[in-house]
Amino acid sequence: GPGRTGTVSLAQSLEHLGYKPYHMKDCFVLDHADLWQRALDTQNIDQIASVLTRLGYDAILDEPGSDLVPLFAAKYPEAQVILTQRNPKSWVKSLHKLADLHRALSHAPFSFLPAVQRFSSLAKRILAKRRCYFADSNSNSGDCVAWYHGHMNEMNALFSGEDQQHRFLEYQVQDGWGPITQFLNQTGNQYAASHAFPRANSGDEIATMVKLLSVISNLFYAAIAAAAAYGLYSMLPSNSLYTRRRSKNSDGDKTVRVRGLSSVVPGVEGVPGMIVPTRGICRGLRDRGIHNPSKMKPISDDWAERYLCMTSVAFGEVDLLREQYGNKYWKTPPDAGNMSEEDLMYKAFDDAIEKANVKVEDLDALIYVSCTVDGIYFNDNMRQWYTRYPNLSRRLIPLTLPHGCPAYVFCLQLSQRLLQSDQIENIAIVISNSTSKRYSVEANTAFTQDNDMRLWLNACVFGDAAFSSIVSTSTENLPARTYKLLDADIVADPEVRISSRVAVNIGGPKTKPCDVFYLNPEGPQTIPKSLKYWFSHLSHKFGYTLDSFQHIVFHQANPKVVVDVCTQFGCLDKTSVVGAKYGNLAGTSIGVALHDRVEKSKELPKDKDLILGYALGALTGNSHGIFVLECEVREY
Repeated sequence: GPGRTGTVSLAQSLEHLGYKPYHMKDCFVLDHADLWQRALDTQNIDQIASVLTRLGYDAILDEPGSDLVPLFAAKYPEAQVILTQRNPKSWVKSLHKLADLHRALSHAPFSFLPAVQRFSSLAKRILAKRRCYFADSNSNSGDCVAWYHGHMNEMNALFSGEDQQHRFLEYQVQDGWGPITQFLNQTGNQYAASHAFPRANSGDEIATMVKLLSVISNLFYAAIAAAAAYGLYSMLPSNSLYTRRRSKNSDGDKTVRVRGLSSVVPGVEGVPGMIVPTRGICRGLRDRGIHNPSKMKPISDDWAERYLCMTSVAFGEVDLLREQYGNKYWKTPPDAGNMSEEDLMYKAFDDAIEKANVKVEDLDALIYVSCTVDGIYFNDNMRQWYTRYPNLSRRLIPLTLPHGCPAYVFCLQLSQRLLQSDQIENIAIVISNSTSKRYSVEANTAFTQDNDMRLWLNACVFGDAAFSSIVSTSTENLPARTYKLLDADIVADPEVRISSRVAVNIGGPKTKPCDVFYLNPEGPQTIPKSLKYWFSHLSHKFGYTLDSFQHIVFHQANPKVVVDVCTQFGCLDKTSVVGAKYGNLAGTSIGVALHDRVEKSKELPKDKDLILGYALGALTGNSHGIFVLECEVREY
């Protein structure tokens, strides 16, 4: 039955009878609104049914499940169906109170919360179908009653056949336990025999909640008014960026897809640059008298392989590195050439655009991330982009950000939220890193004086790379392989630092200070805690376990840690350990690992394969997050 027909009371009674019911409140708590919107759009319940089954639910009540009864009844032909009913006029009054609740949630500050936005969008859709609109809670009562009778008639017709009547019950909650226990063959249930039937979520309770939300909202607006009085109103964000745009997506499909993955690493696949064996790095450090602080012994040639599982690292700033380490340590010939960070990022972007089957002028937003590029400041950076790509829209939303290792997770989360707007359809993400140009003898010497090199030698072999992908809700010209974005989430704990950055002046007062990173000895303990947190998140929201995923990608600052973790959890065969051959690629690492896994591995993802990404940022406090992708393969 539809909402406001006693579904909460029925859900509580089913819990006492041993069931695990799924109600609309669970849709909000678990942030399932997008899954239900997709089911309503496509009239396909396979995905949401699979998620609920994994989470252990065995009953569905209230919206939006009540709008998809024919599909659930066909998918589960043995399932029993209870049609909750009440007096139509009192139902309309109760429904308008529910509309008041959702109208209250549409005001700030609640409307700023992404989960509330998604849930409110779903609720408005359902209420509109019942002809109960937000604009005026006292109008359209006749239309609501007409919809109610139509829905009841539809359900009765659906289960009117002789082969269906045994599974169908018309029920009102004032009838209590009797009809329910008899219908579900639980007439001997001890709880039902000794307790009153539950009564919950009355109209008065909703009215009280509306008043509370209104008070909070009024206090929020009062605070805004006070800020305006102090001259801060001008600092509030403007909506003009969004109203200037016109939606091009006419089919209503808001599925967020990653399309057009591309990564560029110097020294690999014809990209100018060098691949340096780690023994060259080790010899360079040893020749400068740098020892392992934990044992005070010289660094051996195979140290990086034994302690980091690292065999080589790709660089872009070749001339500078030759100056630092000398030609005798290089594996490739001296004419390998240079490729600047700007060249890397433009090449990755060009490849992503081509693979995604979109045009530069179709982009509504560009998110560019780097901690090392020259001219990261907004004006300088965007001037470069517009000079190189004159077809970029002048109404493009440009974001230039310095960010650490979880950069791609952050960008996916940001893109997912931006794409909820009807005016944004295609977003380009570009992340680059050229840490090799920050190398100096002084910085490496200072770094190795106070850190255990078994943990941190990889920080001396940062590699260069760029990564790009297009994130889109457009369904035009979809390539043969795309990746549906099911989840992207990141949390920060800035008080718990895995490492700290200190500017050290080693060369004297006339030299420029260099950044030296120091390991927090307690920092690595945050990694297992972080993984435990995200495994719990995936289990709670989707019912996923590690076995649910066919492909796993990690940010790989230390490939030995990746190997150890994957070995412990038995998923090494699902993971590409790109850090072993590319070094620490900083913010580009997880993107390069993703590209390597899904487009360069021997076994490419199949349709419906799930991909889990995980990143933890050592240099931005302790920010860590995950993304979940579902592969889509089309036959053209």
